[in-house]
Amino acid sequence: AYANMLKCPLTYDLAVQALKDILPPVRPKQITIETIKQVVAEHYNIRMQDFEVRNRSRAVAYPRQIAMYLARELTDSSLPKIGEEFGGRDHTTVIHACEKIAKDIQSDPAFAHTIEQLIARIRAE
Repeated sequence: AYANMLKCPLTYDLAVQALKDILPPVRPKQITIETIKQVVAEHYNIRMQDFEVRNRSRAVAYPRQIAMYLARELTDSSLPKIGEEFGGRDHTTVIHACEKIAKDIQSDPAFAHTIEQLIARIRAE
C-alpha cells in the first residue's frame, strides 16, 4: 500500500522506510573475545584453555595469534584487555600477533580466505 501511495516499486529500502516507526531499531550483535576464541578454537581443533597457556607450539600459538588479530579487528577492546584475555599477555605480544597475521593475510590469499570465513562465522554466532 505504501509503495502504491508513493507510486514507486516495492523495494527493501522502501519497506524499511515504511516500517521504521513500527519496528525497533536493529542493533548489531556485540562481538566478544569469548565468541572469537570459541570459533577459532573450533576451527583449529584446540581447547579454549589453550589460548591462555604459555605454549609456544605452532599448533597453539598460531590460532592464538589469529584470535588476537580478530579480537583487535572485531571488538573495541584495548590491546592490554586483549592480552589479559589471552593468559595475561603483554600488549606488545598482541601488537606482534596483529602485525604477523596482517602480513600473512597480505601474502597468502588462501589464508586471507580462511580469515574471511572465520569472521563470517563469528558474526553469525
